[in-house]
Amino acid sequence: MIDNPPEPLRRIRAPHLVADLVHWALSACSLGPAVRVAVSDVGYDDCNIMVDTGSGSYVVKVFNSTRTPAMCARYVEVVRRVLAAGVAHPRVRHAGGSPLLHHVPSGNRLMVMDRVDGVTFLEIDAYPDDTEIETIVGQLHSIHALDFFPEYVHDWWAIPQIGILTAEIAPLLEEEDRAYVTAAAQVFRALRVHRLPQAFSHGDLTKANVMRTRSGGLAVLDLAVANRYARIHDLSMTAVNLMHNDPRPLPERVNLLTRLYQRHTALTAAELDALPGYVFAAAAMELLGAEREWSLKGNRSHETRYLRDLGRAMVRAAAPRIPDRPRRSVADPPPVTAPRPAAAQRRPGAHARPAVSTGPRDEEERGSMTAAVSPVNSWDEFTPLQEIIVGDATHSRVPRMTDPSAWLACYPTMTSAELKRIEAGEFPKQVIEESNEDLAQLAETLHGLGVTTHRPPAVDHRRSFTSPYWEADGYISYCPRDITLVVGSTIIEVASPMRSRYFEIFNLRPLFQQYLLAGASWIAAPRPQLRDELYEWDEEGRPLLGEAEPVFDAANVLRVGRDLFYQVSRSGNEMGLRWLRSTLRMVDPTLRVHPLRDVYGYTHIDSTIAVLRPGLVMLNPARIAEDEVPEAFRGWDVVWCPEPSPTSTALPYTLSEPWICMNLLMVSPDLAIVDGDQPALAKVLESRGISVLPHKLRHQRVLGGGFHCVTLDIARDGGREDYFG
Repeated sequence: MIDNPPEPLRRIRAPHLVADLVHWALSACSLGPAVRVAVSDVGYDDCNIMVDTGSGSYVVKVFNSTRTPAMCARYVEVVRRVLAAGVAHPRVRHAGGSPLLHHVPSGNRLMVMDRVDGVTFLEIDAYPDDTEIETIVGQLHSIHALDFFPEYVHDWWAIPQIGILTAEIAPLLEEEDRAYVTAAAQVFRALRVHRLPQAFSHGDLTKANVMRTRSGGLAVLDLAVANRYARIHDLSMTAVNLMHNDPRPLPERVNLLTRLYQRHTALTAAELDALPGYVFAAAAMELLGAEREWSLKGNRSHETRYLRDLGRAMVRAAAPRIPDRPRRSVADPPPVTAPRPAAAQRRPGAHARPAVSTGPRDEEERGSMTAAVSPVNSWDEFTPLQEIIVGDATHSRVPRMTDPSAWLACYPTMTSAELKRIEAGEFPKQVIEESNEDLAQLAETLHGLGVTTHRPPAVDHRRSFTSPYWEADGYISYCPRDITLVVGSTIIEVASPMRSRYFEIFNLRPLFQQYLLAGASWIAAPRPQLRDELYEWDEEGRPLLGEAEPVFDAANVLRVGRDLFYQVSRSGNEMGLRWLRSTLRMVDPTLRVHPLRDVYGYTHIDSTIAVLRPGLVMLNPARIAEDEVPEAFRGWDVVWCPEPSPTSTALPYTLSEPWICMNLLMVSPDLAIVDGDQPALAKVLESRGISVLPHKLRHQRVLGGGFHCVTLDIARDGGREDYFG
């Protein structure tokens, strides 16, 4: 029987089947029948079921129903890695050679671990002694030393979320508490955390997640939110939470932790300087997170009450200088305000800042493209992201290759003989479902970073359509960046040379209409005829793009403030370049459009050139030689993308080359979302002071789009800057 409170059971599927699930899991792992079962009421994510059998004591960890299969597999892989590194984590049991179990009747995924004979520091309301602290720091170093870039998992309670949580929760706090957490958010924002050395981290080293064993050892628990963070993240959590009630002042605890950590690895001067601010933020997050659970979710557990009290005490201990009773006098400086995420600063459809940040203020003369108020404001690929659209893989299909425009867009390197092996029709169900799962995870991460995120439903690509000159199949809604170009406050529908994309834009138009009504501009390139005369042929009988009319994909264009770079290729012709230049000249004569010819002749630019921040550009060494760097970037610092790590594909024929790994999304100049299967790329970025959030797009080569392709920036902080003088 279940003899503990049932609240954690609400986190899983079919809780009425939990007894069957436990019996099945024990049998699958050959552990014998249960003699006692109890549900743990500690924690906020998964459901941990404590089980005693004749052979021992175990924990059946049933993953939260919101975790995707990929996220469950990620957790198991994290545990495998830390165990292999010698971390004192409970042993994992296997069934049929796999540590990840799937109970089909209930739909739950789970893992079974040995239950350590001991108690957590939360259960005994204690703090580790100095010998135990030394052991814990050694365990942290072993975790940090892992060369591991797992897919990022969003944790709303993590310290870097302080700006978002302050905006949401601070109004619920008492005045004095609100002043402390607001100050902590302000301090954290100034730390430039993403420039600090990063490492794979436990992420949640609290009293509830460290156990003192009966044999006198320690066990590290719960790696659910382990991610790559600044190395000082875990040290800050240890000082604030795990060492809470240690009689030493907080600065002394921090000094002890840094001395012990530096026996293994030296901390940089920047880390040591940032540590007090990071600790302050860690303390504030304990209060904010607990208050969110208490006030918004109604979780009145002992742990939540404990963390509220801990947060109140520690935020005062960590504060550099906050008055006990925050009242202003004539001599006081203005009160600090919470650093709010861009998405929280404005309501949908109301962009509060000028779209133009440099140059003369003659917006009215230049027209609506530089209007002072607009929900749309995107001039580049790298300044802090505010609002974005994420694609949808539903109904994605391969068009018939008898259409020269489909051949040109999808498989331009294939001969007509090779093309006969391509089967038209919808992509396999697994490809579509797993891609949508990955896109949903990406959208959740962006939302968690404070980015307003939209997921318009896909067009029904199962319908064929005709023009007076041709008939075509539907294609895809996976890559919204391919068909829409945003320049400042203007949305431009491009004229794709692919017939199957003719109506692809329709799923975005309801959103664009909202932007129009809120102050954005919305224009379209001339609707192309796409007659056979547009397509020419090379000497091997493969299609080329001719010049019969202006056509180009938006992904042929790289935006760098006042300068746009247009790649002339099989997905964008010279006539398209001419149209874009003439149109942008009318709406803003200060813009400059530069042609890129003979750089990469096949399709888009965003796996060839990626601007990471002003003065730093990543180039594809397979397409650009060191002595052929485009002239505009010759004075910049160049990072060469590492050779892609090999990955398997679900289909033998793919829409993208392995270099799609370079198709990263810059969230800000020091934070990138990158392919989790490319650790060499992640290391290169981190070496340049750019933190990475590894993610997966398992079928990016099959469907032809990485993180940049499957998103469309609507608003960033940057303006019409002149980055090239």
